[in-house]
Amino acid sequence: MSYFSAGEWTVRDGHDDEAFIEAWLGSVDMDPPIEGLKVRPRLLKDLNRPGHYLSFAEWESLEAIDGFRSRPDFPVAIGRIREHAELTIYTLEPVA
Repeated sequence: MSYFSAGEWTVRDGHDDEAFIEAWLGSVDMDPPIEGLKVRPRLLKDLNRPGHYLSFAEWESLEAIDGFRSRPDFPVAIGRIREHAELTIYTLEPVA
């Protein structure tokens, strides 16, 4: 069974979308690479709401999601994103 993480991101007033995207990419392109991903995380731009984005990733297990969020570099990566955007993060399982 797969699990998913998702995020809702709203770029802060006065901040540049490109700076947010660069920070988000830094949270995906980590060294060492993220373990337990089934598919590389994706960032999607909402065409109807400027500055609004959704992200998602498919994971092998809940432990893989927890392992990623427990990495010592995770708070730094999320902190860089928070400089540019407000966020809500979800942990999801398929039901239908």
